[in-house]
Amino acid sequence: MLFQIPKEENFKWAPVRKSLAEILADLKAVRAYMEEHAYKNPKLRFALEQCSSNLESAASSVNHVISCYQGMAKVGQDLE
Repeated sequence: MLFQIPKEENFKWAPVRKSLAEILADLKAVRAYMEEHAYKNPKLRFALEQCSSNLESAASSVNHVISCYQGMAKVGQDLE
């Protein structure tokens, strides 16, 4: 596990968001590497075609978690 979620009620979002941002950056870096080298190596081209949608889906999921939490935090602030 990349990070531990505390059991306490005072959940700290910043470390989790930082970890998610790092994961998102890694996903983008892998995709960029594959796209850059796809034309040089037929095996990478095939892998890019097979993995492209999975990389996009993973990045979309990470973005979704970030935006959902930000939305929940905003609602929580509005309720206070």
